[in-house]
Amino acid sequence: MLLGAFTSGMLTLMNEYRLREFLFWMVGGLDFRRWEHVLLAVGPFVVCSSILMMLGRQLNVLVLGEIEAKALGAPVMLYRVLFLFLASFITAVAVCVSGAIGFVGLIVPHIVRILVGHHRILLPTSALAGAVFLVLCDIRTYSSGTK
Repeated sequence: MLLGAFTSGMLTLMNEYRLREFLFWMVGGLDFRRWEHVLLAVGPFVVCSSILMMLGRQLNVLVLGEIEAKALGAPVMLYRVLFLFLASFITAVAVCVSGAIGFVGLIVPHIVRILVGHHRILLPTSALAGAVFLVLCDIRTYSSGTK
């Protein structure tokens, strides 16, 4: 709530150009994005995704629950912190490039989870499906004339 009030306060202080730019970023989209933006995001995304894929088996252990994971000898707290950091960092990189497009992160992984089980397959499949879904939605908005 405090951050929402801070954001609203900042919006009142911005000039018209900055306000428009900020609001477009808040909604999210691929307008005015070039390959340079994508190239800036590729490095951090590949590093974090590679680490997550290497730890896919450990992520599957955490899905069993804390008690079962500890019984199997997994350092639960370490994995939780590590996975939270990696997921947050990947999310931050994506938001920096495309804005806060939350519907992609809410819809696509849940649909992909139904189709794919193991996290080693789920993570890259979900990322690819999310990217394809976002581009298709962007194309759809352009073709409908709503942009």
